[in-house]
Amino acid sequence: MSRSPDDVSQAGASAAHGPGGDAARRRPTLDDVARRAGVSRTVASRAMNNTRDVSAAKREAVRQAAQELGYAPNSSARALATKRVGSVVLAVADEEPALFSDPFFSQVVVGITTVLARAELDLTLMLASSASSRERFERLLRSPDTDGVMMMAPQGDDPLVRVAENSAVPVVFGGRPLHGRADHYVDVDNRSGAREAVEHLLGAGRRRIAEISGPMGLEASVARHRGFTDALTVAGLRADLVEE
Repeated sequence: MSRSPDDVSQAGASAAHGPGGDAARRRPTLDDVARRAGVSRTVASRAMNNTRDVSAAKREAVRQAAQELGYAPNSSARALATKRVGSVVLAVADEEPALFSDPFFSQVVVGITTVLARAELDLTLMLASSASSRERFERLLRSPDTDGVMMMAPQGDDPLVRVAENSAVPVVFGGRPLHGRADHYVDVDNRSGAREAVEHLLGAGRRRIAEISGPMGLEASVARHRGFTDALTVAGLRADLVEE
């Protein structure tokens, strides 16, 4: 009895997804994707890695096959093939208890991981608060497996800031460093924000305004204190109610 190609495809799909099928016993491989897409394994690999030497039609065929089979690339295998691990280090020079109780930090981490996931990059969290962890951070900066580094809230004259700035790895600071070049950082205008807050209180008729500042080793704290004193000075008031 002869069978049409559609019959064969349906029978194969039923066997693969049935209780005794191969897909029930093992994960789909890149070879499975290549066969499904009708391309070679090399083309399938290049399509999955978004290289430019694969036609749009073949790239779409591979993408569709991978989706139908539920194929997910093995990150370790990809690293061996591409010589890139795809890891970004988030370094925080802060004490662990304070760090994980900070709601701001948790939201930052969620945002970072969301963006990195889109680029298929992994996040390595580095708590660089001890001497040994700082040494490890310096090794990570020199490692070919590190694609980039983010440093959160660098404090004062922390030598890690200069180490990061002088490394060959792209570095972005979360909060402007108090010292150093700070070529790339993400921050808000803390000085203007504090000044406008005080101006609002002055406009409401308040004259005895206190400031509760953060650690003066942080650029954000220094900038907010300056904004606080700016507004009081313009109003002819002394900035003598300060609690650090």
